[in-house]
Amino acid sequence: MTALDRLLRLRGVNAIARARTLAAVALATAAVTALTRSGPFGFQVGCSQAPFPSALHTSSRRIVDANGCTLALLKGFNIQIGPWSQSTLDAIAAKGARIERLVLFWNDLQSTNCSSLSPRGAAYVSQVDQQLVWAKKAGIYTELDLHLTNGREAPCARGSTELNEYMNSGKWITQYLAKRYGDVSSPEYTKDVIGFGLNEPPPPNPADATEVNTTMETDQSTMLTWIRGPGGSGGYAPDWIGFVAYPYANATPIFNAVPGQADECEPARIRRRWWERDHRCS
Repeated sequence: MTALDRLLRLRGVNAIARARTLAAVALATAAVTALTRSGPFGFQVGCSQAPFPSALHTSSRRIVDANGCTLALLKGFNIQIGPWSQSTLDAIAAKGARIERLVLFWNDLQSTNCSSLSPRGAAYVSQVDQQLVWAKKAGIYTELDLHLTNGREAPCARGSTELNEYMNSGKWITQYLAKRYGDVSSPEYTKDVIGFGLNEPPPPNPADATEVNTTMETDQSTMLTWIRGPGGSGGYAPDWIGFVAYPYANATPIFNAVPGQADECEPARIRRRWWERDHRCS
């Protein structure tokens, strides 16, 4: 009996419905495998994949490793700093997880000064360091996800909206994290941290699709410039993948390239309650 079958039994699903559900899952899995031609953990078949951890980056709309092999699928999970241990991450990895979206609360990092860590923030960063050690030993990549909504913005932030507060006051903390974990000259540099993004930053007027796209395109490009440097080079973490978790439905294309990069890259799209990875032109 599979784990899914056991779960369906626990939920009281009858035998016919269970059979239909399991068949649908099997068909969907087969379809995804056929479409992506992926090997173990979603790697491209026939490509000599780099060992974990590899410095992942994007090429057009693909996430690739240091050897250029496409990762067709990265299954993962959200996690906050908490009372975890190595066994916690090992158990999650045993379920097939290969990436964590590590939630970082801005007000846990900074307080009255947006150009330095608060005393609480210094202790918080030590916890982040430990979390990354556990994830790396478990074979799990990490994307850093800065939360600045629902009262999680730093008290020092200034602006009319949470996103505006980040654009006015978030450069230092963004570059601090990029330099600490994405700069090869940093003692804390680690290849398993693959990028940085924002969680659900509401724009000034979410009902206006044109304003949403213009605001998100401009602000995300600025964020990526802080991380990678102008034109995608010379920054602290030039290969980091940028993303935004966005709560408003909008299917209009939005370009995520850093200013100065080629415009022929495919546009990314914002989707409800999902993070949109940006693309770098290779």
